[in-house]
Amino acid sequence: MTILGEQFSAVDDAAAPDPFVSYLEQVAALPAMAQARHRTYDLAAEVDGPGADIGCGTGTALAELAARGISGTGVDRSTAMVDAARLRHPDLPFATGDALELPFSDGSLSWYRAERVYLHLADPAAAIAEARRVLVPGGRIVLADPDFDSVVLTCGDPSLTRTLIAGFTDSLANGHAGTRTMADLAAAGFRDIRVDAVPLTFTSLPVAEPLWLLPALAHAAATGLATAEQTARWHADLRDRADRGAFLGAVTLFVTSARRPG
Repeated sequence: MTILGEQFSAVDDAAAPDPFVSYLEQVAALPAMAQARHRTYDLAAEVDGPGADIGCGTGTALAELAARGISGTGVDRSTAMVDAARLRHPDLPFATGDALELPFSDGSLSWYRAERVYLHLADPAAAIAEARRVLVPGGRIVLADPDFDSVVLTCGDPSLTRTLIAGFTDSLANGHAGTRTMADLAAAGFRDIRVDAVPLTFTSLPVAEPLWLLPALAHAAATGLATAEQTARWHADLRDRADRGAFLGAVTLFVTSARRPG
């Protein structure tokens, strides 16, 4: 399962986008993800004026921002996602667009938000440069991404866990996005940079599996990073812990914000 890998960057090429839409909605419903989202809203609310939610998916964040009185436009490169967002939130504005070429004029936005988007970008510096272009001086950028090397699990083979997680992290376009964003923003000239580390804790194996466990197993199988016997034993151990009510996994989401200089 590579739903967090290359396939998620090409949803419109999939035979059916419904699994991706369903996946986003399931993740958005997780209490830990809701906590992280609302932290990004607090930061966006520090400035007045309209903004944009980049990689808006099905529009959950834009709707929650609107409920706070924060106006903006949802942007996603996937037509299928934009269609799903419009269906769910017909009163809100959505547009198809790429993070590297946004459909906004220079200095037209007061805030820019992107959650779990930059981990898919091979050239995050180009996206940050585009964010700077569309933001007004003093405008706020808020980026929320994990560094998948921060994944921890209770398991019987910690060494294999580190191998599988490191391999999966390195297979992503920008798997260390969460811990690299601060430097990228500083290099682009942004000021007042802040980083909040938000732990996402999971005690349910079925909830954690699609986020990073199954993708890590799929990558290991495709690359020969571990033998089938090793990964089967590793996964069986996690299932056994889940059956005993003893599964625990966590990953850190880094919420990084900054202001465009005047």
